[in-house]
Amino acid sequence: PATPKGHERGGLLLVVVLVLLLGASIVTLSQRDLAADARLRAQARSVAALAQARAALLGFAVSYGEAHPAERYSYGYLPCPDTDNDGSVIGACLSKARGVLGRLPYRTLGLADLRDGWGDCLWYAVAGSIKNNPKPDELNWDSPGQFDLVDHGGRALTVAGDPAARAVAVILAPGIARPGQARPSAGQRCPGSADTSADLPTFLDQPYPNALDGPHTFRQGTADSTTNNDLLTWITVDDIFDLL
Repeated sequence: PATPKGHERGGLLLVVVLVLLLGASIVTLSQRDLAADARLRAQARSVAALAQARAALLGFAVSYGEAHPAERYSYGYLPCPDTDNDGSVIGACLSKARGVLGRLPYRTLGLADLRDGWGDCLWYAVAGSIKNNPKPDELNWDSPGQFDLVDHGGRALTVAGDPAARAVAVILAPGIARPGQARPSAGQRCPGSADTSADLPTFLDQPYPNALDGPHTFRQGTADSTTNNDLLTWITVDDIFDLL
């Protein structure tokens, strides 16, 4: 039979084990809380960058005539994306009526190189119905959008199948690299190479092409997703003409 001292030693050992387990649990929970807190702060930075980019694009559209004296009576156009990772637009982007996806042309918009919460620059898609080079045949309240939006569960964020409700521009924050996404750095100011098409699958999680023909769907991700952490916002033609 155990002696009283043996009972005491056994009880003390049990207490020590419980304390160690409790301490390990507290550390694990603290690490989880810190990771969640860091993720929330990064998401907040991404949302702020997206909002700033959206406001700049709307400003570009409504002041287009003043900024382009040769086209003083033209309003509502949006710029082409940056296709070589220098922050600026270079000439025309594809042919008339074709949508294009590339990086946000922050220099053209008079912005700093906006970064998401994980340090990557923003991406941007513009519809063929509203881009400024080459211009559509006409641009007005009835110009159709090109992009449908769905949330991470596949639920529609715009009225599916209604060209008037589709977005004419989408801005995307790529989020932290997922396994398998090796993001190159070739001396550009923004992370990535000078080849936008090649960079697309290493920054954006959905299989988006560079050339966007016809209606196209963009999917909202979540910051903690392991399959799609791209966060996005968008602009409709009504957003532009309401301001005008």
